[in-house]
Amino acid sequence: MKISDDKIKRASDYFNSHLSFEDLLKEKGLYTDVKITHEGVDIKCPFHEDWDPSMKINTHRNIFKCFSCGVSGNLMKFMAVYDKEILGGTKGYAGIIENLLKNDRVAQVSLGFKSIYEDSVDLDNFRPVSYTHLRAHETRSN
Repeated sequence: MKISDDKIKRASDYFNSHLSFEDLLKEKGLYTDVKITHEGVDIKCPFHEDWDPSMKINTHRNIFKCFSCGVSGNLMKFMAVYDKEILGGTKGYAGIIENLLKNDRVAQVSLGFKSIYEDSVDLDNFRPVSYTHLRAHETRSN
């Protein structure tokens, strides 16, 4: 099944603007020994052995770059690399976005699709669920 590049970009842009890099770092236990800067934070890169914070994260734009190993990108890319390198996952960039999308009905309605593989949300049968409720349910199920 072909994945729509347009849907991936739209969903990636949506989640990059609605999720917090700081919250993700705290959730993953990476918000330790941070150096707070005017643009965000500097952390020890989780993708290689790092003694000094070499990864700069711009929390305003949700982008990152490690100045030692060179990995860079947006929040979605960080999540995909973290899944592969640290957790040994195989979801990839599209899989991370698909997983976020399938658990976030607010995003589904905002974007107009419930999957990067499917075309649209059935708005006639849609029942709104609060974002906080979704995140609480997601936390309990993990």
